Amino acid sequence: MRARTGLLARSSLPLCFGGHTPATVSFIRRLHSQHSTPSPAWVDNLREAVGSLHSPADFTRVLDSIVHTSRSKHLQEQGWRTVIGELNFRNDKEHLLALFDSEQFLPWFRDSRVSGEACTALIRALFRSPAASSLPDDDIRNVIARMLSRGGVVTPAIRVVLSRLYGTSIPDVVADVLAAEDELRPEDPLLKEIRTLRERGKLKDALAHLLRGGQLRKHRPNAEHFRALLGADVWRPKDVIHISEVLRLPASTGVWIGALENALHTSGPHAAREVFDHARNLGISFPHSTVQRIIGALTCKRDFHIQHPRDTEAAVDIFWAQSSNIWRRPYLIMPAPLVTSLSHHIGVRDRWKEVGEILETCRKAGVLIDRTFPAHLLPIYEDALLSTSHAEVITRCKSSTLSVSDLSWLLFLIGWLRYDDAPTMSYADFLAFIDYVKSCGHTPTDELVVGWLDAVGHSRQRLSLPWEHDVFVRAGSSSDHHHTLATNFLRQLQDEFLVTVHPELATPAVYSALLDAHNAGPHAIATTDDLDKCWTWLVEHDAVTDDILSRAVSSRNAHAQRVWDDALRMGVTPSTTSYVRYARSLISRGAREAGFAIIRDHVGDLVTSQYATVPLFALSPQDELEHYAKALPQTWRDPQTRLFMKRYRDHRRARGKDVPPQHYRFSV
Repeated sequence: MRARTGLLARSSLPLCFGGHTPATVSFIRRLHSQHSTPSPAWVDNLREAVGSLHSPADFTRVLDSIVHTSRSKHLQEQGWRTVIGELNFRNDKEHLLALFDSEQFLPWFRDSRVSGEACTALIRALFRSPAASSLPDDDIRNVIARMLSRGGVVTPAIRVVLSRLYGTSIPDVVADVLAAEDELRPEDPLLKEIRTLRERGKLKDALAHLLRGGQLRKHRPNAEHFRALLGADVWRPKDVIHISEVLRLPASTGVWIGALENALHTSGPHAAREVFDHARNLGISFPHSTVQRIIGALTCKRDFHIQHPRDTEAAVDIFWAQSSNIWRRPYLIMPAPLVTSLSHHIGVRDRWKEVGEILETCRKAGVLIDRTFPAHLLPIYEDALLSTSHAEVITRCKSSTLSVSDLSWLLFLIGWLRYDDAPTMSYADFLAFIDYVKSCGHTPTDELVVGWLDAVGHSRQRLSLPWEHDVFVRAGSSSDHHHTLATNFLRQLQDEFLVTVHPELATPAVYSALLDAHNAGPHAIATTDDLDKCWTWLVEHDAVTDDILSRAVSSRNAHAQRVWDDALRMGVTPSTTSYVRYARSLISRGAREAGFAIIRDHVGDLVTSQYATVPLFALSPQDELEHYAKALPQTWRDPQTRLFMKRYRDHRRARGKDVPPQHYRFSV
């Protein structure tokens, strides 16, 4: 078992659970054990049922099971929160809307905690919807109005989520329904004044005004006033402590969770780690769901940020710090993001040893590695994580006869494993896997080929990172060597497998994936001939679509202009996504004005175009930056834009590339 870290040792402080003493914690545990704590099996069954919905009748049965089989209100609450959490995890907008409209959920609108979680989950799902071409203002307005008509209230959590998603410019259609709700609530002059002050200015100005006006002597502040002062942007521990001193009110666990969420949203996972460490030093114990969000943010690639090995090591420390509570509601633990990150990241200290210890700890606690994964494949998944090569994993699997869908899952797992001496699954290993598919009685499909190509592209991208380069140099090798091997694997597939071994698998989907794999990594320019061969095949077979175009105009394709012209000549109508990717390609090669013209003329001032506008802002000298910011004010003012710019510029610096000096002291 892993030795306790400094973080883990702090979990035994006297104030160990949300500021409560051990005696209080003992009483709470006894109270919740009186036939009111949901069993892990019941919760797992609910999650499994939500994950396997096929019809509206299935969903109705799930909702009925919460109402009719739960023994108490507390259990029903846990059931609703479990279903809401699972739908939020799966970004399932349709079933969240169905839950909102169901008769079974109607009585729970008067429970602000449960209805608030449902509303925030639905708002996030509406924003994440890939089908949305613009911000879903009307849909969100309708959701809030529907909640109010059923007896719900707009909780502080809902307001914070709206502030994070919209920034300071909440649209009128949403602001109107919030204002109408405010008129129905009992007047809280202090809370109203705090919100007005925070909307107008910074925290220090709001606190100075409150102290100067004497409002804090007239009214007794509470946790809601504290959270209103935090708003959607304050997170630094010193600011939380300062608010606590001004209000003469201790910061509760809920306040620290709010600060941590603000840190994640405005400044990224490292800021959240700072809040987490500080709060734990004060004896605050965070719930599993909050800890899971920090680990996920540290280990998942997202938004112009590829995690450094130090990020994964920090996530490992947080996991072990929380492991003292793993026996309490273990079904809320999700080790998959952390274990997956460890298996992908060359350069993480003792990563395979950590994987083994995490698996062992979770096995003893009855925690599933990934609750969304097919249960019968979990043992194979664990065996794969404990193997030492791709070939060994395939050999271990040969004792099992799997379906085609299971084999696709398995190839995804195997292909993305990256060993120190073999970071990319080789062409020979892929052929061995195809032989295994045939031994199971199946005919290889192009989906399997695409799965392997995705894995090779993923590895090529990571081989380009400076920290992987340093790891290989220290080991007496080089990332260029492994990159060349990966390029040769792709050429073997293109020139041998698709020509003589399985020519029937030479499909547009495969060649589109080949484009992606060749485009991955910094050496893609050196593989221009390979890109041309893929594109020529697609053109000759009249297989160019908008989806393929959006991939082919990658910023790494030196012939993106020719690709774009060919597609237009073939009658392809570019989507907004293709225009954004083409603009990004132009901007990345120095043609910022041409990229800006594409955004201005064909995309517009949409926050959803940040894939192109963030590099445009981040790479522009000061005078150009101010010009582009004033031309795209909505995108510039979005609170995420500045965060993404910082990540983008930091990542370029880490790779030894120049970025122009900038300041943001100008008005738009």
